[in-house]
Amino acid sequence: YMWVLNTYPIIRQPMISQGEIALGDGCWIGYRACILSGVTIGRNSVIGANSVVNRNVPDFSVAAGNPVRIIKQYNHKKKKWEKVSRWKKLRKTFGL
Repeated sequence: YMWVLNTYPIIRQPMISQGEIALGDGCWIGYRACILSGVTIGRNSVIGANSVVNRNVPDFSVAAGNPVRIIKQYNHKKKKWEKVSRWKKLRKTFGL
């Protein structure tokens, strides 16, 4: 919403949209999460409360924070949720 210095309630103030947001089937959005325009949230993903989603979130992920980061992802082969560590991300990024 665009903040306007007046006595209008927020619900009556104009909403500004810079682009579309894509929400996958079965995703959950936590209380007061802010999703920025142009972001895609994957299927069956969970966004934590008060998070600022400024990048895409893959399918079957748990993400939270400001800015958002992936905390867990579901491993379909092992059939369990796994924590996503920084080292794991670096190894994947740099091919280590």
